[in-house]
Amino acid sequence: MIGRAMLLVVIGALVRTGSAQMTVLDGTGFRVAPGTTMHLDLQGDLEIAGTAEVTNDGLIIVAPGTSILEPLGAPISGSGIESATDLYATPLSGVDPGGLGLEITTTDPPGTLVVERGHLAWSDTAGRVSVERWYRVSPQTWSGSPATIRFHVDPSELNGISFPSAVMHVRSGADSLWAPHPGMVDQLDHAVEASVPDSLGTFTVFEGMLPTGTQDHAFGP
Repeated sequence: MIGRAMLLVVIGALVRTGSAQMTVLDGTGFRVAPGTTMHLDLQGDLEIAGTAEVTNDGLIIVAPGTSILEPLGAPISGSGIESATDLYATPLSGVDPGGLGLEITTTDPPGTLVVERGHLAWSDTAGRVSVERWYRVSPQTWSGSPATIRFHVDPSELNGISFPSAVMHVRSGADSLWAPHPGMVDQLDHAVEASVPDSLGTFTVFEGMLPTGTQDHAFGP
């Protein structure tokens, strides 16, 4: 549910620009407060205009059929999480659940899949930090399979990392180690792509490959 005060702010910032699209207007914005859940069920797009500001310190649930469109340089920020859950009965091919920026290609149908996105950096024990974006992929019944993951990151979230040296890392289950998965860096599309043996886990991007066995988190959830 959305609190009344927050709902008034959202209504002032949003306009419907099509039968299935809403836009956060330039120069406006809203904040999802800690402990607050916002449900997006538009059956279309939520477009954030170039100078709008959306801060999520709570939880935004993106319903099936709804996608978030963010401007380059001004994505959603904050300490909260965006979450998209959907049922997939066939293998995925470049599917980006909820428009959150993680494209997934799988060899098997995953069934019901949950993709979460956050905006805090992770740190290893040596103090090296990741980009200010992470994704967590988890199933309800699926045990995972090899996949190609395309991780989009906004330039404003690089956190001092040299993007040409970016390497995707994965943390699986309760394992505290980050496994590096070198792949392709697409600077034009602001994305890192890699083939991974298991499509489940928490994904983020560090500069270069972290030394195995020293990874832990200091900032991420």
